[in-house]
Amino acid sequence: MTKNRLLFILIFNLLVASIIVGCYFYIFSGGLSHSTEDWTIASQIINGFIITALTCTNIWIFFKLTLSIEDKNEERIIKSKVFEVQSIITQMRIKKYERINDIINERKVELVKMIFNQSNYETLKKELMSIDDSFLFKGGNLEMGCYLHPSIETLLEEIRILNTKSHSTQNLKDEDIIPLFDSLNNFINIMELYIIGQMVTDNDIANYIQNTFPDCTMKCIVQFLEKAKLELETSSKQEKL
Repeated sequence: MTKNRLLFILIFNLLVASIIVGCYFYIFSGGLSHSTEDWTIASQIINGFIITALTCTNIWIFFKLTLSIEDKNEERIIKSKVFEVQSIITQMRIKKYERINDIINERKVELVKMIFNQSNYETLKKELMSIDDSFLFKGGNLEMGCYLHPSIETLLEEIRILNTKSHSTQNLKDEDIIPLFDSLNNFINIMELYIIGQMVTDNDIANYIQNTFPDCTMKCIVQFLEKAKLELETSSKQEKL
């Protein structure tokens, strides 16, 4: 119960008390009466006012509690619907992740064997473009585009570079393979970070994970997101200056 509600109840009861005192002096003509009938009438009036005051107070409190419960129920329904939508979006993101992770693992195995076949990367390119155009991986708002876009651009560029090298030489070297291999790993890591990070962006959840939750991976993700957010804010301020 808020301070304003308590103040209202206090003022209301003081008002009732004033009415009772006024009735007392009115009945006894400003003094004490020695008549039993006068005291009986006075007690009936006082009891009536007290009961009325308590009844009105209880009705008012019950009404406020009912409104509060209804507001909480409405808020609970909204949160439930938001959670349901978030779960569906997360499942869709995970399906995208599983599909492209399988493709990337196949390409990484080929790279370890010093094999590069441009035709094997066509499926990967299609999946990357699908992710880049999807609403599932937006970077905060509609205008910012895909959060994974820089990683996708880097990965596509490394594929192009290695494809060029594979045509100019018969035997690829480790230094030729490593940039693309690292880009494949980096893309998957950022995608994992994005998917999990979307579920811990709430400040209360982040604080709970930092202070209570024992999973080190979750803590590292929260710390990374906070660091990235701070760097983004710093960069925005510098651009304004």
